[in-house]
Amino acid sequence: MRWRARDGRPTTAADLSFHYDSIGRSGVIDQTLSIRNRGSSAVALRLTFAPLDANGQELPGLTTTTAYGTDSGRHIIPARFTDIDVLAFQGPGFRDVADVRVQVEQVEEVPFPAKIRDVVLTDRIDSRGNVVGGGEYAQVRLTNPSREPVPVRVALLEYEDPPPGRSQQAVNVQDLGGLVTVPGRGTTTIPGPTTFPDAFVSVKAYFSR
Repeated sequence: MRWRARDGRPTTAADLSFHYDSIGRSGVIDQTLSIRNRGSSAVALRLTFAPLDANGQELPGLTTTTAYGTDSGRHIIPARFTDIDVLAFQGPGFRDVADVRVQVEQVEEVPFPAKIRDVVLTDRIDSRGNVVGGGEYAQVRLTNPSREPVPVRVALLEYEDPPPGRSQQAVNVQDLGGLVTVPGRGTTTIPGPTTFPDAFVSVKAYFSR
């Protein structure tokens, strides 16, 4: 597994950039943080966040959580790759969050394939292997478009029904299974959840350790 590009320079906080989208375009999750790693190695990050209002002023008394663990060193950002995490805010005035200020607390290089084509894709499938669009499902199929095997975790995100014009926030995140390796240019399956939320949900795989 080749996990660092030829220049050999360690990735630092200066190689990272961030962009927060409160409301995603049609068909895209709201409240996403895009993380661009321009460095030559994959990293696990520990980030902290300061929620900001529409005027760029910090909103006090709010707690920020992540779906994929960029605040705890669990989510891996591959070299020369842009990935996302999903943020949620708790506390008075959480509906007023328009942006976030990101502070990089720790950058840890981790072994990971050097060339990643895209994220691992997920399909919810029934007991016969047919893709289902909603409702109950038996398994989640994971498809890796990259050449080398990659480790991922799978999150079931349950969303609120927000007021009109407001961003849709994930109110519960459930891990489906543990760490799983998806073969290069291949697929694997994991069991679905034992209970199914009566709400809008999405099932997402993310690079992890």
